[in-house]
Amino acid sequence: FSCTNTATQFAAIAALRGPQAFVDFMVSEFDKRRKIMTKYLNKIQGFDCVNSKGAFYLFPSIKKTGLKSDEIENILLNKIGVAAVSGKSFGNYGEGYIRFSYANSEENIILALQKIKEYSEKEGWHA
Repeated sequence: FSCTNTATQFAAIAALRGPQAFVDFMVSEFDKRRKIMTKYLNKIQGFDCVNSKGAFYLFPSIKKTGLKSDEIENILLNKIGVAAVSGKSFGNYGEGYIRFSYANSEENIILALQKIKEYSEKEGWHA
């Protein structure tokens, strides 16, 4: 196939022309989650986070941890059970940063951030 199928095109038109209340609701929800994440990330030793202005990702600095982005990514996933993406995956200038998504429930976001904070306080950041 060289283009999107007809059924999908009609579904897209219906979505664009249909009620938009849910879009407004989700924009509000993502804004709330972004604020929660930014606040919590700034309470974690070695993390420094500024508010994003779009999407549903945050890209905090982890430079003060003394670890590379890949090392933090591996600790988060393998020792804490939290998925994040190394800033290095976004190019050389991404080193020293980690990307988190807040496209999840508020409860799961808070749980993940609590786990990260507890780990940093108990174990400290070392590879």
